[in-house]
Amino acid sequence: MISHRIILLAFSLVVSMTAGEIFLRYFATQRTTAELKRNYPAMFEESSVYPYRLRKSFSGKLTTREFDTSIRTNSLGYRGKELSPANTRVRVLALGDSFTFGWGVNDEDTYPERLETQLRSRIPDRDIEVINGGFAGGYSPDTYYLYLKTEGEALKPDLIIVGFFIGNDIDHPMGLEHEWTSVDANGFPLAIQNRFFEVKDNLWISKVAPLRYRIPVLTQSHLFQGAVHSFERAEEFALKVARRISGLAHLSATDNNASVPFIYRKVYTERTNTAVSKVQKLFLEMTRISTNRGIPILFAMFPAREQMFDAPFDDAAAQLDKPQAIFSRFFQEHRIAYVDLLESFREASKSKNFYYQLDSHWNSDGNILAAKLIAEFIETHYALKVTPPDLQADAILFPDR
Repeated sequence: MISHRIILLAFSLVVSMTAGEIFLRYFATQRTTAELKRNYPAMFEESSVYPYRLRKSFSGKLTTREFDTSIRTNSLGYRGKELSPANTRVRVLALGDSFTFGWGVNDEDTYPERLETQLRSRIPDRDIEVINGGFAGGYSPDTYYLYLKTEGEALKPDLIIVGFFIGNDIDHPMGLEHEWTSVDANGFPLAIQNRFFEVKDNLWISKVAPLRYRIPVLTQSHLFQGAVHSFERAEEFALKVARRISGLAHLSATDNNASVPFIYRKVYTERTNTAVSKVQKLFLEMTRISTNRGIPILFAMFPAREQMFDAPFDDAAAQLDKPQAIFSRFFQEHRIAYVDLLESFREASKSKNFYYQLDSHWNSDGNILAAKLIAEFIETHYALKVTPPDLQADAILFPDR
């Protein structure tokens, strides 16, 4: 009798698991290895200078629960259409990370593409093209600098825009990933590699795969991956509850275990101060390089989604405007051109959502708003024309020429 019950139980378990697997596979797809490869663009290639490069003439898809987008790169490896010959049009080179690249939107909805449309409309007597340099050499200020020095100048831009994302361009776990494998006499990088991620099969993946992707059969199981995902979500929730009950959510801002991200703390740790200083030195050097070439450079501060709301963190030690305040003073003190999008995004967010709900990137409306704000600034302060560039602006905001 017992053996029959065991057999019946085993049979029921197999049927249930099979049914669950089939249901999830067709109605609630999970992050199996096959799905990750199918839904994420194999658009990267190895580089000895940068953590990665974008593949030339690539065409692929990026699909998540919130968006299904097409991605194309041109013959030079930049997202979007082919470039015109140098010195035939006014060139604006937009550098930056995934926000500049346009993660989550189609080619025509990226902020650089929208910016080109805006500038052509606002400055009709100028034949303007905007080059999407997002991901061209990586996704952080050190790679923006290295790309500008090694390749960006060769494009002969008439204006350089550096998309500076507050969320992870200053002090963030991602900031610890890069290793400067070679530096010049002044300590600036000549080559940068990532400690934890690598290009494999043209995908940008972790060098050490999570346990959930190390068991051959289970990596393809929707049921198993769904169970792991549910467990991780439950673990995150339990940790938040435990912190709130025990008071850990209100630790001092100097404690590395506090719930507030480093860059929003009222009191910065030595680590964050060092990170701020490092980014500022890179920006100064980028400005020096562009100034010596007679190319105006503009730093655009992109706000993070959490900055749109009054209290996204429990910790009373949070100061959400602090990164913008620090870098606004820095840019003004060094007479560097900048535009801060925070307040405009906050005001517009009262009636509309500009970020995805699950993903933290701009949706198409966010890209349009960013392009509009930057285009307004450029129209006001710059007289764009083919080389040599002509800059008209307040001395407080712009470096001397």
